[in-house]
Order: sequence, then structure tokens, then C-alpha cells
Amino acid sequence: MLNVRYPASGSLPQSGLLHAGEAESILLAIELNADWLLVDDLDARRLARQNIEKVNLKIGVKGTLGVIVTAAQAGLITTAQGIESIQAMENHPDIWLAPALCEVVVKILKRLSIVIDIPSETLVALKVTEAEIGETLRIAAAVKLFELGRLSSGAAARLAGVPRVVFLARLADYGVDTFNLTEEQLQRETRLA
Repeated sequence: MLNVRYPASGSLPQSGLLHAGEAESILLAIELNADWLLVDDLDARRLARQNIEKVNLKIGVKGTLGVIVTAAQAGLITTAQGIESIQAMENHPDIWLAPALCEVVVKILKRLSIVIDIPSETLVALKVTEAEIGETLRIAAAVKLFELGRLSSGAAARLAGVPRVVFLARLADYGVDTFNLTEEQLQRETRLA
């Protein structure tokens, strides 16, 4: 059953050029101290954040595309389902989404994130902070996959998130010889580059 509610209070401290429905949604979110406010219009989201900030509340503000990204990152939908949803909305005549924004969101969805629980003892042993562990694991994985011949140096550098010359220079830090390639590995490297 759908329950429609209207806000008890009448106006926002900052209303700008909001449509009545957007203003009422923001008012109701503030009144209920909601966890989230879902608003697609960019200007409405900006005004919502300003109004929420004025009353010192912590209400998240997202649009439909943000919900899709969050659902994909949480594993509630697959990347493919997220992309299909965006494409369906883009092709729907009653829904307007900026094509450039959709393109950015699709790129975000295509970039897979992996969540790993890291014991604090591991951080101590590796002498890295929580902020540094992601980069440390990315480059270690990239180096190992390069060493095993599963990735070219270019692909491994992209995985590590560093330029190829930096990646090649860092190989020695992991005891991997940059240029100790068999003829087969050299041919593979050339094909994959």
C-alpha cells in the first residue's frame, strides 16, 4: 500500500527555483529526518543539501543514477543490470538524462570495486595506513599478474593505477626483473600492449 504524506511546515529557508514537488520532498525529508532524499534534478539536489545543512541534519541526497551506482557497489545489482537500467532510461521518451552524465556513470559502473576486510595486524605488518592499503594491494596484484604472464605491463600498470614507466620501475621493489622475458613472453607482451 502506498502512503502519501505531505510536510507539515510550509516553506524552505532557501527555495530557489524549485518545483512544488521538489520543495515538498525536501521539507518532508527534513521533517522526518530521513536517511535519504531522492531527487534527480541537479539544482534541486544542491538546494536540498543547502537546506539540510541549515538545519544541521545528516540526510543523504542522491539521484536515480546515484542509486544505481550505490546498488551496484553494494552487490544488489550487477554492473550489467546497472548499465541496462541507465540505457533503458536514456531510451525512454519521458525521462531526460544528460548523455554525458550517463556516459560517466557507465564508466564508473564498469570500474569494478572489490571490498576486502583487512585485519589491523596486516596494516601494521605492511607498515601502511588504511588509506594506503588499497594502493598497496592493487600494485601487488598487478605485479604478480604481470610476473605470471597474465597481464601485459601496460594492462598491469592500468590495474595498478600508475603510468607504465612507474609500474616498470616499481617491479624491482617486488623482486621482479623488468626485462627478464623469454621469447614467448616478449611476443605475448608485444601482442597485449
